[in-house]
Amino acid sequence: MTNKEKLIDYLRKNANYAFCDDCLAKRTEISYRQQINSLCKQIEADGLVLRERGICHLCHDTKLVNTIKKDATKETNYKSDPFQEKPSNTKKPWFWEGNVQSAIIRWLKDHGHRILSTADTAARSKGVDIVAKNPAGKSLWITIKGYPENKDATQARHYFAEAIFDLVLYKSKSDCVDLAIGLPAGFPTYSNLAREIEKVRCERLPFDIFWVYEDGKVLLDN
Repeated sequence: MTNKEKLIDYLRKNANYAFCDDCLAKRTEISYRQQINSLCKQIEADGLVLRERGICHLCHDTKLVNTIKKDATKETNYKSDPFQEKPSNTKKPWFWEGNVQSAIIRWLKDHGHRILSTADTAARSKGVDIVAKNPAGKSLWITIKGYPENKDATQARHYFAEAIFDLVLYKSKSDCVDLAIGLPAGFPTYSNLAREIEKVRCERLPFDIFWVYEDGKVLLDN
């Protein structure tokens, strides 16, 4: 078992508690605090752990603590890929958020990415819509937006703005991840807005765009 797997295993077995890096180092017998700190940041980037200020269950000090996320408590092999793309919802238009998400998950898996977690778009669950790891081992967080079913351009602009804000939040949580947006292709509102923020995208907030087409094809704009 690697140190990362050992750390995840300990947090899973103590899922109701939060632990600081120092106490995790002692309990897992991973020698160096710096190594624990690095590992915790990695599994946070993988979408498995929440790192925030709180009270450590063991030393009772208020500091940065680590808590396993509820959707990561299932005892599965960390190296496995239990996340499968959901079947397309034929009752919804192809540009619905859930169908866009499914197409991107399929593309990622076809291109060697490992899916670590997905949000339930139908239930509008909180969290990153897709957390994946690319073939080189770098984490990728993707926010997904569909297009309004009533084709309202004003609402679509709100969706796009929400996607950008999602990326700002993701960036504030971790500097160790690549960022991306998934959008349905063929809608001028989205394509025009993407062009308008190109300078910001290149210089201040780098991210890729996954364009999903009606036939299920996905094009990566990076």
